Amino acid sequence: MIRRPPRSTLSSSSAASDVYKRQPVSYQRFDPVVEIFDSLDSRRTAELYVLLHPLFEEAWQELGYQEGRFQTVLFQAVGRLLETPEIDGSIGLIRPAVMYEFADERLESLGSAQKQLLRMGPDNTRKIKRKLQELALEVRSQLATDD
Repeated sequence: MIRRPPRSTLSSSSAASDVYKRQPVSYQRFDPVVEIFDSLDSRRTAELYVLLHPLFEEAWQELGYQEGRFQTVLFQAVGRLLETPEIDGSIGLIRPAVMYEFADERLESLGSAQKQLLRMGPDNTRKIKRKLQELALEVRSQLATDD
């Protein structure tokens, strides 16, 4: 799998002493990935998941996870992402070292995946959350009809 970083870098401006504001142009670097994810056919993607579900569960057990099921953990992760706050305004950043951090401790205390969603910008966050919810509902629906 080829990993390519976003083509552009984070763009920020100083808003106050030691506080930076992320520039909206920074969000555009995630647009191609979000567009691909958003373009997935939810019904077909759910069908593929249901087809591969037994293999996911088997791999989960082989990795040594004896507690819980892969599907339970997957739905918990999706739920956690759906809990990510949607922030339309500018998000304050601080730079205590090389990396930027959220100035708001509440945002900085979020999980890594939730912080990544915020870094993608409000429009991309909404698109991803909408698609995740759509996929989760479709998977649950298809799993219910298989029982």
